[in-house]
Amino acid sequence: MQKEDKYWLQYRLEIEKKLAWGPSDSWQNSDFEVLSEQIFDQTQVRLSTSTLRRLWGRVRYDHLPSITTLNTLAKYLGHADWRIFRQFVDQNQQTDPPAHQPARRLFYRTKWRQYIWIISGLFLTGLLVTYVMYDRLQPNQHPTYRFASRAITRSIPNSVVFSYDASAASTDSIFIQQSWDPSRRQRVDRQAHAFTSLYYYPGTYEARLLVGTHTVRKHTVVIPTEGWLALIDRKPVPIYLAKSAIGDAAGLNVSLETIQANGIPLQPDPPAVHYYNVGNFEPVSTDDFNFSCQLKNTYGQGAGICQHTSVVLFTEGSAISIPLSQNGCISSLKLFAIDTLINGQSTDLSSFGTTYKDWVKVSCKGNKRFLLFYMNDQLIFQLPAPKYASKIVGLGYGFEGTGAIRQIRLLTGKQTIYQAFNQ
Repeated sequence: MQKEDKYWLQYRLEIEKKLAWGPSDSWQNSDFEVLSEQIFDQTQVRLSTSTLRRLWGRVRYDHLPSITTLNTLAKYLGHADWRIFRQFVDQNQQTDPPAHQPARRLFYRTKWRQYIWIISGLFLTGLLVTYVMYDRLQPNQHPTYRFASRAITRSIPNSVVFSYDASAASTDSIFIQQSWDPSRRQRVDRQAHAFTSLYYYPGTYEARLLVGTHTVRKHTVVIPTEGWLALIDRKPVPIYLAKSAIGDAAGLNVSLETIQANGIPLQPDPPAVHYYNVGNFEPVSTDDFNFSCQLKNTYGQGAGICQHTSVVLFTEGSAISIPLSQNGCISSLKLFAIDTLINGQSTDLSSFGTTYKDWVKVSCKGNKRFLLFYMNDQLIFQLPAPKYASKIVGLGYGFEGTGAIRQIRLLTGKQTIYQAFNQ
């Protein structure tokens, strides 16, 4: 956008403050994809990535944006429309701001649109992928800082005790961030040495000790389960299901009756059912693994017509998240793979569409060159291997409505590391 004025310059600065991703001049295409999703979540108006790139001057475009676009942008910042935003600028701005005023580099939280509620609990680690991919913090691994943690139990919910030493810091702005989510950042006493946090969902989380805005220590926190755990996603506390209600020796299967017996309606918005098994088998390298299972989404009525489903391999610090849906809904899919995010709006993910009329076999294999994705033993997608190998430490499933899983198997080489429900 070439015809910038003081209002647009101020808008860019306000956006940089809101998102805390750093100066927008350094944003990558994936950042604009995330911004598009956040604007849609808050305003229910879709501004395409290409539109946002034009507005930010990434593509030559000599025309002013439409008033609808400007009003949408203003609403995203909490103003009624663009005219009200202009009044806000006039009332609060004494001089024109510099075009490249630096913003504090913090962390950002991604608000995904409808289908991503499937991963709102189950795939917090999956969402960490965007955090891993675009983390531009300056490392400052000062030897005098200490940061460690321990989980209290193997049950869920679980509390984690963080032990730290930041007494060498020259500022009192000391923070512990318990995961990728910036809302879970807590200021702590520089002279103290302990902080506790409550986790409602299993998985892997990257915890960080920050001095001001700089990370000085970080490590992976694993929130384990005792075997398989199933829950119905609900905020702020999910509904945990008894083991007797989540399946039998033949497989995992939370019934519609179980959901309704817990007071959760299936319409107008179907719930999300999550299954977890974390920290119960020997970690497997992403450079040499073979995972497979069979699954079926068993609810497809009303607003759950798309039958969104995800299969997650939790790794140390990130995840591999494999999405599925009805064929007509593949545009909403997102594939995560350790350090790569593939968006179904900009990439053809139609091969991840299915009908669920029969059991669907989902497989994923990794070696030092590729990550390979299969459906019903047919190769449907492949990606380059992650830049850095990680270790698979857990499994997860998420269903829009509910679903069933059987014949789970995880191998490295010819050695079976974990298998279940193979009757």
